Amino acid sequence: MNIDEPFHLELFGENLPSISYAKFYELTWAQIAKDFSHFVVVPELSATPTPSEMVDALMIMLGFLVDKPLQLNSLFYRIDLSEKAPIKGGDDRGLAIMILRREAQKVWIRTQYSSAPL
Repeated sequence: MNIDEPFHLELFGENLPSISYAKFYELTWAQIAKDFSHFVVVPELSATPTPSEMVDALMIMLGFLVDKPLQLNSLFYRIDLSEKAPIKGGDDRGLAIMILRREAQKVWIRTQYSSAPL
């Protein structure tokens, strides 16, 4: 899979509920920044980041936590990601993609079920 493809379509097999991909990516990055800001300095990305930009930024942020297992476990808890979840590829990029998908899933659920406009 090419990371720049609309990865969110794989989450539930449905399209986005009334928002554009650009807005979805923007909201996903905001969710990532919110969750990571407790542990590292979050880099600024473009107003409408691409999935590959987000993966690259996630890899950098995860690099700061590699020797901090307690913070990493706290981050996984905050993201709602099992620290025992198998990582496809078993590498940093695989972990970054897994985090991106989970954060995107949270945004997708919020857009699907929220009555407030985004």
